[in-house]
Order: sequence, then C-alpha cells, then structure tokens
Amino acid sequence: MSKPIVISLGEIPDLREAQSKKKEEEITSEEKEDMTNTNKKIDELVEQRNSILSEYAGGNKLVSQLIDLALLANGMLKGEALSQFIKRSVQMIG
Repeated sequence: MSKPIVISLGEIPDLREAQSKKKEEEITSEEKEDMTNTNKKIDELVEQRNSILSEYAGGNKLVSQLIDLALLANGMLKGEALSQFIKRSVQMIG
C-alpha cells in the first residue's frame, strides 16, 4: 500500500498574504513564479491523491457502495448506476 499524500497548504496563505499587501506592479516575477509553481504542485498532488482514491474505490465494493449510497441520498444515482447499486446491495445482503 502506498503512503498517504499529505498536502500542506500552510505556504499558500503566506504567499497570498504577502502578495495581497502589494500592488500588482510591486510583486516581483520571482514571487509570481513561486506562487505559480506552488499552485501547480498542489494541483499535481491533488490529482495524484484523487487517482489513488479512485483506483482504490474501483477495486473495493464497499467503498463503491458507500459512494453510490451518498449519490442515491442526493438523488444523483440513476439508470445503469442505480441498477448496479441494487445488484451489489442484494449480493452484499445475501
């Protein structure tokens, strides 16, 4: 099993706060680049985490069932997905 991905966002508020106190022309290209790189890294880590979670959920019937149950509770589970949910529910009970 892979290590959990922990995203520390403590750096982002600091960068944003430092930039918010300055006018656009006062922000150095280094600061802009730092903010851009940090945002890109966060996006990559979030995408990686979502991929790992999706892969895990795809192979785990209980996780799929919980996701579908949440969708059903919000009226978002319909058609073929609803049919699969019902079949899995019957299999899990029986």
